[in-house]
Amino acid sequence: TNNGGCQHVCSERRRGGVSCRCRKGYQRNRDRKTCRDHNECSRVNGGCSQQCINSEGSYTCACSAPGYTLHSDGMSCFQSSQSIVQSCRVNNGGCSQFCRQTFSGVRCFCSNNGYALQQDGRTCKDVDECAAGNGGCSDVCTNADGGYTCSCSGGAQLLPDGRTCQSAGPTCGAGNGGCDQLCRPSVFGGTECGCNPGFQLNNDGRTCRDFNECQFGNGGCHHQCVNSPGSYKCQCQPGFTLVGGNRCQFGGGGVTSRPPATIRPPATIRPPVTSRPPFPIPPTSGQQTTCGQHPQKNINDDVRIVGGRPTEPDAWPFMVALLQTSTNNQYCGASLVTSTHVLTAAHCVAPFQASDIKARVGEYDFSTQHENSPSDFNVIRINSHEQYNTKTQENDIAILKLDRHVQFGEFVKPVCLSLQGQDYANMNAMVIGWGTTSYGGAISNVLMEVQVPVWTQQQCHTAYTGKIFPKMMCAGIRTGGKDSCQGDSGGPLLTQIGNSRTWFQIGVVSWGIECAKPDKPGVYTRVNEYLPWIQNLLAQ
Repeated sequence: TNNGGCQHVCSERRRGGVSCRCRKGYQRNRDRKTCRDHNECSRVNGGCSQQCINSEGSYTCACSAPGYTLHSDGMSCFQSSQSIVQSCRVNNGGCSQFCRQTFSGVRCFCSNNGYALQQDGRTCKDVDECAAGNGGCSDVCTNADGGYTCSCSGGAQLLPDGRTCQSAGPTCGAGNGGCDQLCRPSVFGGTECGCNPGFQLNNDGRTCRDFNECQFGNGGCHHQCVNSPGSYKCQCQPGFTLVGGNRCQFGGGGVTSRPPATIRPPATIRPPVTSRPPFPIPPTSGQQTTCGQHPQKNINDDVRIVGGRPTEPDAWPFMVALLQTSTNNQYCGASLVTSTHVLTAAHCVAPFQASDIKARVGEYDFSTQHENSPSDFNVIRINSHEQYNTKTQENDIAILKLDRHVQFGEFVKPVCLSLQGQDYANMNAMVIGWGTTSYGGAISNVLMEVQVPVWTQQQCHTAYTGKIFPKMMCAGIRTGGKDSCQGDSGGPLLTQIGNSRTWFQIGVVSWGIECAKPDKPGVYTRVNEYLPWIQNLLAQ
């Protein structure tokens, strides 16, 4: 009836209702029924070597330079006064770098993104990456033929992301490096503080506090667990004897002993908070040495999901969609951290087995199959945090292992994990997802983005009295109107540090009170509180 209200193509859904699609050369409007022309010339010039002319539902290539004629492939131009070579075997087809044979002749390509094909369709010229955003380098950018490098001045050290610089810090010889207990030089410059067995590092990265072993599984003790500074012991009730350090056997008189040290957590090391950002988590097995790369995106862009806007198709190559295998419906978000691992929220995977979930990379618009060529991967292992609490949402974090390696490219890249010791309070951050655009509303087919400020921990506690734990963080607009929402769970909260264009994931979308309400920010799992846990799983 009336084509289902669709302007172009109408199809019936299995669960009832209709879905509207647009013909090739058009894209769907936000009303999901009408269509508008898709300007193919807006991306990579439509593939044309010289001029791209958009038209309603289509486009054509033309040669704007004098003396050039359009090739039979309809895209490249050649000089009319010269005979065009039709085979890559003859003088490399006239190409300065790579030649590809086509049915209509040859096409020339450049070896990598460090070169650009010129108007003659044959010659490749070096691109000066440093001219645009300093190449993403936080300090010195040096252009080279077909590439570029980042370096640091003034004795600063280049971090593993290959772009961010960190100044040299103090040494352990000067007041123990400011550390309460253990101090050691950091391979990234400055010092790292740690604690003796039986203690754990505070959030300041320097002082230590007693680790209460008795609060976890009663310290492995059969009867009583008695905690003391830096230690603990098992104790039996009268009439029982301690056996094996932790078991109690009837008979004897309450002998006490210390259980094996294997129950005790290992000493932890965390770098200090300095005037320059500390190092990111180093790449582990399967993780690229460069991560979080998208130099065109800037955290200072005015982006005002709920209250957000659609992203560009290649804006967030780190984003992963989680789908239910049985329905193929997207229900949560995630982020790509290595070629075989994704990071998400524990509550997104708690009800499922690994075979119930698929991870989709490269997705942008669920209403079309022609964007970005997304790929689906099976999940073969779910690693939710061992202390995830379904009532309080403490430790709401999980790592999923994929069944095969992801191929990185323009639309698929890994994200950098949060910097250790950073608080991020009062910094701007980006949250992305396909969740509902209003509380209880319809989900978005297109990936959305919104910019939100990170709150201080005290502000977070004030907003949700008694519900915020140390490993949680808050972000949102105080007046409301901009937030993550239902379906965004498990997705990343991202930011950039200083002048670096590298994107770091600082949070995982966890919970909130409805969406975008005034003085009720979104609550996120703080990623840098779990770096050792994540590193251990990525190395497996």
